[in-house]
Amino acid sequence: MDSQSEELSDARKLTPQENIKIMKWLVADWNLGPKTGIDNNQGNSIFWHKIATKWGIDAKSARRRSCANCDYGNIDPEYLKAMEHVPYNSFDKDGGMRVWCDKFSFICHATRVCQAWEDED
Repeated sequence: MDSQSEELSDARKLTPQENIKIMKWLVADWNLGPKTGIDNNQGNSIFWHKIATKWGIDAKSARRRSCANCDYGNIDPEYLKAMEHVPYNSFDKDGGMRVWCDKFSFICHATRVCQAWEDED
């Protein structure tokens, strides 16, 4: 089984409970956020300054990074379909579209990011 097939299988078998567990761990240990999703560069300044410091860049540059443009973020239609069995929760509310995170095997969102962000090469 190739890497993409394994990741797709992970998306299909993810439980809502496991998704929330991973999300909470990432918020606590990997600076997943911001708590309020898309903000048109208006809010969440504490989050953006904290994660910018982790990356060694300025907050304006940090705001350009998101799960939507992370190398680990996957929005392939097959993955979007595979995630449909996991009901939406409060973290989905304002995060933009769902994104499958290949690094942590959980459902993230287009307008969120964590310190594991990698540039798409």
